[in-house]
Amino acid sequence: KTLSAKNILEGKVIDITFLGATIRFHVDINGKIVMADKIVSALENMKFQSGDKVFVRIEPENCVIFPRE
Repeated sequence: KTLSAKNILEGKVIDITFLGATIRFHVDINGKIVMADKIVSALENMKFQSGDKVFVRIEPENCVIFPRE
């Protein structure tokens, strides 16, 4: 994939949690941990493993910013 598209970041999978129809990924992007949930169907073949290089697309309307306390 090309990284020229907006809001696409390269990272590395560090943890995967299966939550029924949802898979939660923890991805290291430049030393920051990002959590991403993926809803999967029975027909999808998700074969990510810890350590895999991935590309994460972040849609601005799906972001929530929390104040630092």
